[in-house]
Amino acid sequence: MPQTGKNVVVAFKVEAALDTAPGATGAKKLRLTPSPGLGLRKELIRSNEVRNDGMTAVPRHGSRSVDGSYSGELSVGTYDQIIAAVVRATQVASVQVTNALASLASISFGTNTVTATVTSTGSGFLQAGIKVGDVFRVTTTGSVNDDVNAQVQAVTTHTLTVNDGAFAADAAARTTFNLAIGKKISNGTTPVRTSYRIDEYNQDIDLSEVFGGCRWTGMDIRGTPNGMAELTISAMGMSTEALVSGSSPYFTTPTAFTSDSLVMADAVIHFAGADIAVATAVELSYQVNAATLPVIGSSVTPDVFDNEARLTGSITVLRADLANLSNYINETELELFIMLQEPEAEPKDYIGIYIPRLKLGGVDAAIGGDGAMTETLTFEAGMKPSAAGQDQAMITFTTSAS
Repeated sequence: MPQTGKNVVVAFKVEAALDTAPGATGAKKLRLTPSPGLGLRKELIRSNEVRNDGMTAVPRHGSRSVDGSYSGELSVGTYDQIIAAVVRATQVASVQVTNALASLASISFGTNTVTATVTSTGSGFLQAGIKVGDVFRVTTTGSVNDDVNAQVQAVTTHTLTVNDGAFAADAAARTTFNLAIGKKISNGTTPVRTSYRIDEYNQDIDLSEVFGGCRWTGMDIRGTPNGMAELTISAMGMSTEALVSGSSPYFTTPTAFTSDSLVMADAVIHFAGADIAVATAVELSYQVNAATLPVIGSSVTPDVFDNEARLTGSITVLRADLANLSNYINETELELFIMLQEPEAEPKDYIGIYIPRLKLGGVDAAIGGDGAMTETLTFEAGMKPSAAGQDQAMITFTTSAS
């Protein structure tokens, strides 16, 4: 019986040492949409010998490497480990900020603010370590705003400014509260490099392709109004092994993720100082420009070598004014906030994305089409240094996943 295209299980696990097989348990199953997958690549070495028979000598195989990509639908918790590997970061555990920890006497809510009174000098939101881009929810206040997700857009000692309309105005002073900040993935001052073993198990024929020394080298996130938030992740690796029936799959009982796929209809986008209700497409691309390197005496590259990251993207919006063109003309530095939530009762699971420092690379609007006129804003991001209420980063992900 031939192998069917959909009955393939992809599982992955961190290697303790580069291109060294980890244990068969503890892997995670990769959720997929139709994808190219990974593949072995070999350079062909062709002879340039001059012959008088009109034919060429058989070629030889040279250096080998692995590359490819997988696509999926963004969902809470599913890709956290891979996203952390792409941005070369560690995952920072969620933080619970209580009124006692932050030395806050009380908090109250505006439609897009949380305002605090402090119990002592040197206390407050900044001192509690809350950062721009964090996604949080407040509990135990007794307010209608309990368990509502909000993304921090500005932070001072006494005030958190969040996405417009996140809260219902509630001026009552709440003296007991817990402010829960989600787990964060953010590229920091020192890149963290991890390698993985990836198993593509062909269930119908009980055979596996196993790829070793793999590094996740890039990701693309995109979304449209009537679609899922889509993710493509790319990888490069060092070695390939074919496991026969009886010895496959390599990974036994990998853990499967079950969270709902996120849709762009439930997203909140804040760009250039305002929430955007008229976006028709969003794309982000984070690449570390990785490459392998052939060496004499071995057919296997010694590593997958990464470089400085490049973060680019685009947003397509309905044109209502020329504010975006003005930002492009004036080389204005901008921020981008995106929050995606599951369609459930509060507390909703979420993923927050924050790009702290970007500049537009183009504003293009086509003329003469049917319906509303749109403009596509392309951009490129750079590192924002650490400051009060600000992590050093190019991009930060926050998630409610444990």
